[in-house]
Amino acid sequence: MKKTFRFYILILAAFMSFSSCQEADTIIEREKKAKAEIEQFTREISTWNKDDFVKNGVTIEGDPSNLPVREFYKGIYAELGVLVDIRTPKEFAQASIPDAISIDFYSKNFKEEFSKLDKEQPVFIYCRTGVRSAKATKVLSDMGYQVYNLKKGFMDWIKFGLPIEGELDYGAGEEGC
Repeated sequence: MKKTFRFYILILAAFMSFSSCQEADTIIEREKKAKAEIEQFTREISTWNKDDFVKNGVTIEGDPSNLPVREFYKGIYAELGVLVDIRTPKEFAQASIPDAISIDFYSKNFKEEFSKLDKEQPVFIYCRTGVRSAKATKVLSDMGYQVYNLKKGFMDWIKFGLPIEGELDYGAGEEGC
């Protein structure tokens, strides 16, 4: 009985070890893919010319309510609209995307502050991880704004090494997602 029990324990341990190795390989592959994507994006944007963007027009591809960094950056770079950081004032003060204005999603005056912006001009919004800005996209769309949301938020912007103002404090997101 003890031998059978030990045998099953050995089999279980071997299986768990194999699963962990497979999971580690998957994580490593994802990290390699993400690194390659960042490197390709960095090379690509180094060739962009703002005058060409303006002259030839910019096409933002994908779902405006859930844009990846590349498409969001194209809109910002070509100055197609107003850039709004909807994180808290504390988060905004620590670090933000250059030229962003701050309108706190948690503020009771959120809609009132947004109503001061021209509805004819597209709005590019972001938060820390994309959760608040996804919610805000719905609210602002219902108010009549054309909204472009940064899918994974400011943390993804940072991951891609794009310009920021201020100093990063990775613990600064305790106020929300």
